[in-house]
Amino acid sequence: MPLLNYRWQVRVANYPQDEALVKKLTKQFTSQRMPALPSLQPLVVDGVVLMRNADRLLGVDFESGKRVWDYPWANLSGTATSRFAGQAPSAALSMRREELKQRLWDDAAYGQLSSDGQAVYFVDDLGFATSNRSNVTVLARGRLRSSPGIPKTHNTLVALALRSGEKRVEGKLRWLIGGVNGEDEPKLAGVFFLGAPLPRDGKLYVLAEVNSEIRLIVLDAETGALQWYQQLAHVDDRNILVDPGRRLAGASPSYAGGVLVCPTSAGAVVAVDLARRCLLWG
Repeated sequence: MPLLNYRWQVRVANYPQDEALVKKLTKQFTSQRMPALPSLQPLVVDGVVLMRNADRLLGVDFESGKRVWDYPWANLSGTATSRFAGQAPSAALSMRREELKQRLWDDAAYGQLSSDGQAVYFVDDLGFATSNRSNVTVLARGRLRSSPGIPKTHNTLVALALRSGEKRVEGKLRWLIGGVNGEDEPKLAGVFFLGAPLPRDGKLYVLAEVNSEIRLIVLDAETGALQWYQQLAHVDDRNILVDPGRRLAGASPSYAGGVLVCPTSAGAVVAVDLARRCLLWG
């Protein structure tokens, strides 16, 4: 490997326990000669390095390497395995290890970021992909509770402002849509966003699943308001809840010459003519 002189380094693990687990996973990949590439994709915008770790989004100053803000803003408390209360310590560590492996190496939908220079956009509240359809964990004496990180049929799309006119702002929430009730756009209640949006000309183009239907959804970048949508494909009984591979794929559209090319991660690639707002080919 070439010799590198680090300009700076930033610790991104929120818990020492997580850092130790990640080191063990990396060592395991190396010993097995697995070219494991992280699914987290940093982005540099206006002198700020935007990057995700296992739990949040970080804003790091490009010149100094200082962490200047993070999202969500709530302080993390407890330990990395505190969500697994009631489990044996070894079982809790094993569960957290699998979460970290998925988040840092497999989950493209979580790791993707996009920006138009004014804001950063990303998918949040994803839960974890698993083929285990049980939503409960059995505790001591037969007690039941909801499993942490269970797969979800909905998530949220978040916009954090980076600029307000000529003024730089530090990760201020611009809008949040999706979830159970749609948040800032009630028309998008219950939507599952499949990947980061493509910003273009004041609009955001994002792929999402709604009632077993994959759609191209077009939003106003400033407000998150729904502009229009186009149906692309049906997935029938292979919805996002039972298809871990598609959940992790991170489907985002690409643009060229008036055509938006949309990977559905469900066996089809579909092109949309933006001027006519209609399907072009598949």
